[in-house]
Amino acid sequence: MPGEAPDRQAIRDLILSACHNMILLLTQDDTVNLSKFISREQLAPTAAYHLIHQQVIAPLHHYLTRLIAAWTGCEASDTQMILHTHALLGEVLAFPSRA
Repeated sequence: MPGEAPDRQAIRDLILSACHNMILLLTQDDTVNLSKFISREQLAPTAAYHLIHQQVIAPLHHYLTRLIAAWTGCEASDTQMILHTHALLGEVLAFPSRA
């Protein structure tokens, strides 16, 4: 309902779950080739990169930014929220550990 305070614990749980699922996706034996492909495309983009960005990275970034903004009480369009999301995704992508 409008005016109600967001359930910060539920939002935090969604953020953590999203990060956990991304780590699983990037580190499982049957999906590691997908992870390597995305990494290669980010480092040396081909025609496929536009599709990866449009269909995977941009929507993920958009929804995670909205969650982080809701958790902090800021606007999703705030540059600081976008940068926080970018940093969080960067950590997950650069340093995936086996979950």
